[in-house]
Amino acid sequence: MVVHMGAAISTEPLASGSIEHMFESAGETHDGGLTPSAFLAGFTSLLGAASAVDTDPGRIDSVRVFEQAKCMLEAAQAAVAVAFDTSQRTEQQAAGVPATQQGRGVAAQLALARRESPYRGTQHLGLAKILSTEMPHTWAAFTAGRISEWRATLLARETACLDVEHRRIVDKELAADPDALEQMGDRQLVAAAARLAYQLDPHAVVARRAAAEKERRVSLRPPPT
Repeated sequence: MVVHMGAAISTEPLASGSIEHMFESAGETHDGGLTPSAFLAGFTSLLGAASAVDTDPGRIDSVRVFEQAKCMLEAAQAAVAVAFDTSQRTEQQAAGVPATQQGRGVAAQLALARRESPYRGTQHLGLAKILSTEMPHTWAAFTAGRISEWRATLLARETACLDVEHRRIVDKELAADPDALEQMGDRQLVAAAARLAYQLDPHAVVARRAAAEKERRVSLRPPPT
């Protein structure tokens, strides 16, 4: 046994169907899904098993698996956030909340669940909605754990000035092949997205740069005493 995340974890190899068994035996389900405690118990067991390798090649493989799992969890968070936003807006609409106020408080609740600021909650929700509705190939790579939330953010950021049709062209060009996408570094990805965006709508790109330059400022503060 090894101790991981405060729990006793078995290091025995995972048997066929053991993932489902871990989740089912860890706690009761509700609303057709796992309780948080059930998910965490099963997931912690899996982490412990994957961490228990005793060879360096196996450790590198574990790091790679953990990275992919981390990306998939980020994407799962995004998907649940979009579903929560949709559900809340539907309830608010049924309750007679004006359209301009529907969705108020959603990002703050998500931020609280993520232990982040309301501002960051708004950013995460906005990215999730953009990826799931306007960038299908990037979204597919994200949900498959092929790219991280940060790399998805880079693609969304560099195409923010484009209309939906042009954004989807960039999305297809850069993310339709997840193998090629994975091989690109951050700088290469940003450069490729920026180049395609300029080819599709140079006026929008120039206007975005001008706006960014206009918003730049230099501030001074007294040194600490």
